Amino acid sequence: MKLRVRSERPVRGVANTKAVGMLVACVALGYGIQMYFPKDHQPHQPVGVPSSALADSEGEQERMEKEAYEAELERLRSLMPTSGFDRLGMQRKHPLGGMTTTREEKAGYPFNLGPTGILARRDPKEQEYTVTEVLGGSPAEGKVQVGDVISGVFGQRFSEIEGPEVAKARFPNPQMGMAIERAESVEDGQLNLMVERNGGEIEISLQLERLGAFGDGFPMRSAKADFLAEMHAQILAAQQNSDGSWGSGFSDDKKQVGKLLPTCMGGLALLSTGEEKYREAIDRCYEWVLGQYPKSFQSWFFCYRAAFLAEYAFRYGDERAKDEIKRMVDELAGGAFYYNGVYGYGHSLIRGNYRYGGINACTAHVALTFGIAKAMGVEVPEGMDMAMARSIERLAPDGALDYGWTARSKGKITSVKHNEDQGRTGVAYMAYRLLGGKEDHLNKMLDYLLLNKEYTDCGHSSGGSMSWVWASIGIGFESEEAYRELMQSRIWYWNFNRRHDAGFYLQPSAHLQFRPSDIVLGAHYTNAGNVILLNRHKGNMLLTGKEAYKTPSKELYTESLVASSDYFERQDRVVEVAEAVSLIGERSPSSVIALMEALKRVAIESPDYQKEVVAVYEAHLDKAVRDVANMSLTSETRNKVLAALLGVNYNCQMSIRGKNARVTHRVTGPNLGEIELVATVEGAKGKLEKKLSAGETRESQRFGQTVKVKEGDTDVQLAGKTVILWKDIQVEYDYMLEHSEGVRGKWSRNPSDTVYGPFVARVEKAMENGAFQARMAGDVLFECSLMGNTELINAEGDVTTYAEWKKKRKKNLEAGTLVRFGYFNRGGNPFLPMTDRIEILE
Repeated sequence: MKLRVRSERPVRGVANTKAVGMLVACVALGYGIQMYFPKDHQPHQPVGVPSSALADSEGEQERMEKEAYEAELERLRSLMPTSGFDRLGMQRKHPLGGMTTTREEKAGYPFNLGPTGILARRDPKEQEYTVTEVLGGSPAEGKVQVGDVISGVFGQRFSEIEGPEVAKARFPNPQMGMAIERAESVEDGQLNLMVERNGGEIEISLQLERLGAFGDGFPMRSAKADFLAEMHAQILAAQQNSDGSWGSGFSDDKKQVGKLLPTCMGGLALLSTGEEKYREAIDRCYEWVLGQYPKSFQSWFFCYRAAFLAEYAFRYGDERAKDEIKRMVDELAGGAFYYNGVYGYGHSLIRGNYRYGGINACTAHVALTFGIAKAMGVEVPEGMDMAMARSIERLAPDGALDYGWTARSKGKITSVKHNEDQGRTGVAYMAYRLLGGKEDHLNKMLDYLLLNKEYTDCGHSSGGSMSWVWASIGIGFESEEAYRELMQSRIWYWNFNRRHDAGFYLQPSAHLQFRPSDIVLGAHYTNAGNVILLNRHKGNMLLTGKEAYKTPSKELYTESLVASSDYFERQDRVVEVAEAVSLIGERSPSSVIALMEALKRVAIESPDYQKEVVAVYEAHLDKAVRDVANMSLTSETRNKVLAALLGVNYNCQMSIRGKNARVTHRVTGPNLGEIELVATVEGAKGKLEKKLSAGETRESQRFGQTVKVKEGDTDVQLAGKTVILWKDIQVEYDYMLEHSEGVRGKWSRNPSDTVYGPFVARVEKAMENGAFQARMAGDVLFECSLMGNTELINAEGDVTTYAEWKKKRKKNLEAGTLVRFGYFNRGGNPFLPMTDRIEILE
């Protein structure tokens, strides 16, 4: 439905006031000012809106600016439809790619060119669009044709228009967005397109609604922004289901049943308006959400549910909200798994992600749930506020929250390169603030969010929805100026994503990321999120920065923490010796026990950790290694024990491409001194010889060899042997390389993977496709991921997989169970340990 202009006569001076604002925005962005404001359309001081020189006082200027804003907003409200909101902005479902979608396919997805009604495929190299569809009832209908090539606007080619280098991958989307800004302000709605058709070039003028410019007051005072917020709030209210929920918001989605995430977002959007006319719709939403209690994917659902229930209770008061939030945080507290100094979460409770240990976006959402509970005065399970705050610092040591838990501090972040943050740093920032994190670390996180603002919508699966909304909310949570800076830099984005009949189109990624979750979350989620962002300046919700709802910024702790990767490596030094003791058993030399106990006494968080741990190795390692070397052990056990004591993780795998078999050796340096690696692989030219020294970090290094094979032959087997020398001590690895996806399918070890163990230990926690924790010798906690296809041998000697065994028993291994287990490092990466075999002993 096209919005109708009731009066073509502009309010005196107002449109040009907005044009002045757009000039400021263009300057800030580095766009070509002459292109948007040619000489005969340069902004000037409009009559009726005083400059500081004309105004009698600052107060008088403020009063007149307010009056001009109110007059402009009233004009825009006259464009508002009087009915039909239930039919506005209902876009069709459309493909945005998945994990297997090729780059070529993703590059072919059409963009929505703002309120023109044009869908077009982008050519970033030539900086032009090829029209794929013209929507009915739009300004482009009857003027633009499928197959037209749009090469520029207002007589200038996109390729000739300057833009910020950081946004180059998006060109010409920003240029088109700012051309719409010009058209809707100083051009009285007229947008002139340069079009190539049938070998010639023509100019086509489209008549857009005269909405004015967002202006330099955006997002704090902007009639255009407030009009869009009001209209889309009315659309959401009109499209709410009778039971209080919201569906997908797609016109061709027949289900149209309520989903928890878009429903919570819809309720939050109406709350963000601060208008009582939506009270009935909000109440119905509240009752529906109270009746939903997720049994899976709690990390995500609990956070949205808690956010809406809390905001409702803050506004209207209802003890049921507190009761439900208490129920959720209690369940979350029991559903974490402690891993490398981090309380981590996967999609569902007591599960990490089987590849990464924990998914940081999930952990951040859980942390925010605890933060919201704390802000409400809900009693948080003992120590969980501290635990989650410390976990965030470990996972984001320099301010940026990466995808998985393997973070390492590298110092101040000064640049980003297409970081697909997915909004998780924004969520974590708010959580860390509400939980009582340290001020200096909060500043690191905010600095990163601002540095990364070009990529706020670059989440790999939900960039246009979840990533954009939560990164933006996070930036504005504590800093009004930071939020203004972000929104001013994205004026083009607001224009480019708008549809001609209202709503915000779920755009493909200019960076060719896949975005299936944008479609899963739906159009209502994105529309609601944008209403919240446009209403952020009202500050009437906790999520939009209402100070009265925030807990005092009291730091829970003051000490410095090491990053999660450093914590894991430091903890692993003790685990390795415990592995050695478990392999040897009761005959373990006293020198090995002494080494383990000495390492346990070195505090992981010690500022002098490296110095202290080196001193331990210098005092104990040589004797422990030589005592083991002189023991009567099988060669296999001796090699495993020596490697564990030395801290050497070695793995070898083969992959085939065409006529080449690529052999990859992955090895970590020793705990002390230097090792020499000598690898011999059947068919390879010569030996591979490398030297590695001990260092502060224990990241593995990769070395490769190539063997010629028959093209297409995937049944290649290559024998190999690797010898590792430390002083005069030798560790040997014999292996047969095969091209395999895993001995028991995906996420199982390859035939040539190094298997560590078997170790005898008592289970502390076990969860299929989640965490496996066991107490080893010396009461040392071992942790890794537990795969469903792990081989399991029960007490009767029957062999099955862990998933099949659990399915029959309908429960996981119980704490205290005595087991013998082995594990491997996926891909040879020491940060990705996974179980390979579990034998139940009692």
